[in-house]
Amino acid sequence: MKTIPIAIVDDHTLISKALENMITENTQYRVIMNHPNGEEFIAGVEKASELPAVVLMDVNMPYKNGIETTEWLTEHYPDIKVIALTMDDDERI
Repeated sequence: MKTIPIAIVDDHTLISKALENMITENTQYRVIMNHPNGEEFIAGVEKASELPAVVLMDVNMPYKNGIETTEWLTEHYPDIKVIALTMDDDERI
């Protein structure tokens, strides 16, 4: 059975690890990358032997945010799908 390679790009370690654990519960998916920001993700993609089919991308991150990283990804690897993730720290919303 062919599995779908997934990348997670999120600066919240607890969230990214929880996502990774949930994804690996399903044998159809495989987490092949888990990076805390866009800069590290881009570096990982540039030297990867396997590319993700889907990236779970946090919008708000330090160094290179999810919007900038998605723009780079769209330019260099347009076939990779991106799902944007974000959360608001203001609990009143």
